Amino acid sequence: GEPTATRPPLFPLLLAGLYRVFGPSVEAARMLQIVIGAGIVLLLYALARRIFSPSVALVAAALAAVNPSLVFISSYLLVENLYIALLLAALLVLAGALDRQPSWGRCVAGGLLFGASCLARPNAFPFALFVIGSYMILGRGRAAARLARSAVLAAALAAAIVPWALRNEARLGHFVPFTTHGGLTFYQGNNRLVWDEPSYRGGVAPLEALPGLEKMRILAGEVERDREAWR
Repeated sequence: GEPTATRPPLFPLLLAGLYRVFGPSVEAARMLQIVIGAGIVLLLYALARRIFSPSVALVAAALAAVNPSLVFISSYLLVENLYIALLLAALLVLAGALDRQPSWGRCVAGGLLFGASCLARPNAFPFALFVIGSYMILGRGRAAARLARSAVLAAALAAAIVPWALRNEARLGHFVPFTTHGGLTFYQGNNRLVWDEPSYRGGVAPLEALPGLEKMRILAGEVERDREAWR
C-alpha cells in the first residue's frame, strides 16, 4: 500500500493487467512469458532478415530458439523476456537507418519502444542513447536532417520515461528516473563477500549476507537505502 519504485513499472503493469483478466495465476503469467519468448525468436528472425538475408535470419532464429538462457527465463516471472522483445522491436523499426533516412513515424515509434524498454530494464537507456548518437553521426543524408530525426527519437524516448519520473518525484520526493533498486543490485555483485568467496564470483552474494546490510535497513526510505548501496 505504499508508493515504491523498487522495480521499473512496465512488467508489474503487464502482470497487473493479466491478473485482472485471469486472476493472480502464476500459470497464466508463465504462459505469457512463453508467448513473449516465442515472439523474441520471430522478432530476431525479422531483424536479421532485414539487415542480412533469409538464411542468416533462419540461423539466428534457430540459435535463439534453443538458447539455454532464453529457455530458462521463459519459465520464471522475470522481466528479461519483455525487455528483449521491446529492444528487438525498437531495432527492427529503425533497421537500415544508417543507410537511408527513416521516416518521422519510425523515429517516433523507435523512440517510444526504446522508452518502453527503459521502463522494463534501465540498462536500455544507455543503449538507446548510443543508437541515437550513432544515427546522428553515421547516418546518411544532410547533418540537419539527421539531427532533426535524432531529436525526434530523443523526444519520443523522453515522452515514454518522463511520466514515471514525475510520478516518483511526486510520490517519493526524489528524482528517480527508473528504479530505486539499482544500487542494491550493483552492490550484490560488487562487495567484499563476492571477492572472498569464489563461488559467488561472476554472480551475486545472498542479500542477507551483504556487508553493511544492517546500516542500509535502518535508513528511512528506499531512495536513501539505494544511495547507501551505491556509496
